[in-house]
Amino acid sequence: MDYLIKVRSLNEIDGDVTKQEIITHASLSGDKDDYTVVYTEETDGFPAETTIRVLKGECVTVRRKAEMQTDMIIEAGIKHISEHKLPFGCFQLEVIGKSISSDFGENGVELKFSYATYQDNMPVSKSDFYIRVKRKGITLREEKKNVKNCK
Repeated sequence: MDYLIKVRSLNEIDGDVTKQEIITHASLSGDKDDYTVVYTEETDGFPAETTIRVLKGECVTVRRKAEMQTDMIIEAGIKHISEHKLPFGCFQLEVIGKSISSDFGENGVELKFSYATYQDNMPVSKSDFYIRVKRKGITLREEKKNVKNCK
């Protein structure tokens, strides 16, 4: 894994807001039209592997393998059914994407997306994600210099 990933999330359920930030190792493959990010983190003492695939900056799929497995498709303005598997059973949620912003570059990726979930047409949650994947060894100063050189 040649990359580091920072994932910031903001989740709202029944008016309760939860913020989370993780930094860990990741892999990145593909190009600006179709790329995949894979990372592993520990959740409640269990390892969780998350795979995020972005197609043309318009469609994000999230597959999480952990104690609770999740498969979601996020597209702005489109409703998809997501499946969540728990040790004691499965349930489905409707996912409606609100926005997606993707910037794939030579040194990594910046991805932002937000969505809302519903069950039986009743709101369940709202989520916002900011994901930054950068090549190991690239400092912010070098990264800013590379951005200036591209203009």
